[in-house]
Amino acid sequence: MFTPPKQKRLVAALILAMTALPTLAFAATQYSYFKAVPGLTVTANPPPAAQLALSTTALAYNGVTLGASLAQTVVVTNTGTVTTSLSDINVEDPVNFSSSSTCGASLAPAATCVITAMFNPSIPGYLASRLHLTSSASAEPTYVSLAGNGLQGLASYSSTSLLFAAQNVASTSDAQNVTITNDGTAPLTISGVHVDLGLANFNQNNNCAAPLGIGMSCAIAVAMTPSIAGPLTGRVLVSNNGSTGSGAISLSGSGLAIPATLGIFEVGDRQIGDAPSELVAPTSNSTGQWTYTSSNSGVVSMSGGTLTVVATGSAIITATQAANEKYTEGTRTTTTTVTLPLPNKIGDGISKVGACSAGQAGCAIMLPPPAGRISVVDSYEIYISNNSGWYLTTQASIGKSTGKWYWEATLKAHANGSYIYGCSVSPPEYSQYTLPGEGTNAPGYGYGADFGEGVGGVGTVYSCLLDLSSAQKTITSFRNGVRIGTHNISGSPLLYPSPTLYNQDRMKINLGQENFMYPVPLGYAAGVY
Repeated sequence: MFTPPKQKRLVAALILAMTALPTLAFAATQYSYFKAVPGLTVTANPPPAAQLALSTTALAYNGVTLGASLAQTVVVTNTGTVTTSLSDINVEDPVNFSSSSTCGASLAPAATCVITAMFNPSIPGYLASRLHLTSSASAEPTYVSLAGNGLQGLASYSSTSLLFAAQNVASTSDAQNVTITNDGTAPLTISGVHVDLGLANFNQNNNCAAPLGIGMSCAIAVAMTPSIAGPLTGRVLVSNNGSTGSGAISLSGSGLAIPATLGIFEVGDRQIGDAPSELVAPTSNSTGQWTYTSSNSGVVSMSGGTLTVVATGSAIITATQAANEKYTEGTRTTTTTVTLPLPNKIGDGISKVGACSAGQAGCAIMLPPPAGRISVVDSYEIYISNNSGWYLTTQASIGKSTGKWYWEATLKAHANGSYIYGCSVSPPEYSQYTLPGEGTNAPGYGYGADFGEGVGGVGTVYSCLLDLSSAQKTITSFRNGVRIGTHNISGSPLLYPSPTLYNQDRMKINLGQENFMYPVPLGYAAGVY
């Protein structure tokens, strides 16, 4: 029987002992003093280990519009044999990327969880980052690369400033247009267009309400309506989500002052002895300060707006309104005449001959009426030829709307105690046969006891003063040189001497064709012509 050497017996015993143990997954190490045994394999089981697998290690987002967000996911699987601890999941650029997950603090063998990585760009252009995953499976974090493009509209303006030509205050210029084009990489939303500076002088309208696609345009129309004179500035503000944010269009121009609309300026005539009076300025749409001057301070003097009578004569009063922020300087003038007060008596004696001699062309006469109630004798003497039973009136051939005029009427026959109206006047539309003082067409200014004749009878002289030189027109009557009274006239601007008679009355009218019985007051024309 063969007995192996001692060393060989040891090896054989080891082999027999190992066959009775579980298999080990490790590689056998051969030492130089071991002899290889043909057909012998030595293995051992590996120790437990943690290991993770990711569904992807790179996420590409392509283009995402600023303000929007796009999410993609990464599936994490525990491919190891032991539970893996997870300690940190985050992104390197939290401004443009963010993350969330279903992963807890650990992940069991063969279990999965999901990490969601979101791209929410805040600036346009290419953006990159990394997703970190820290676990017990590796000494270093596991990374997932992230990359995408931020897209944004870009507002491009055809002009960022507008200059307007000078424009009258309160008038509107032609509109000027500014075109906005989207030169960006995403739709452009214009959220607001308004004039934020110079609103009182500039206005705008636009068609930019809808979002602009890439390369699309809209327009803003701006006009200027100056509210004041002088340099004007303004600005249109355009709010949008483009890469340049809100944009502004600067505006400039100037307003031109315009003439103010001034009303009538009248100060009226004055008489010696009148108290100082305050002038009433013309109406005006301007608020400029008024000043007043007199062309002849020897007749009337001005102190501020107070007029003071100095002496008889005429003066031109000028009202000047200073320029203001809207209107140019404006002026109005009027003439005032200062006379002696109307006397209570004109005085006796023969006056100068009127401006007209009898029959002279251009001089007033009494109009001959149709045959009937009133007759005219030699164009100046009039009478009622029948018993009409009421008052009847006729007119002179010339009427007056301005100036100061004097005439006389002398009673030649008077059949009863009724009134005589030598100093009445009437408008042109008056019919010679309408009863004065009656109805809607009554023209007999001066109608009434103060201007009639109830006493005195034949030979009574009426002196008539018609003053149309100021805003308040008047007619004053004297009887035999003694003032009866003054009547204010309203209505028609054109007035004719129109004496009124009663049954069988006769009257001589002196319109300047012969000497007057009483002197003509200063400033009045002698006669009517």
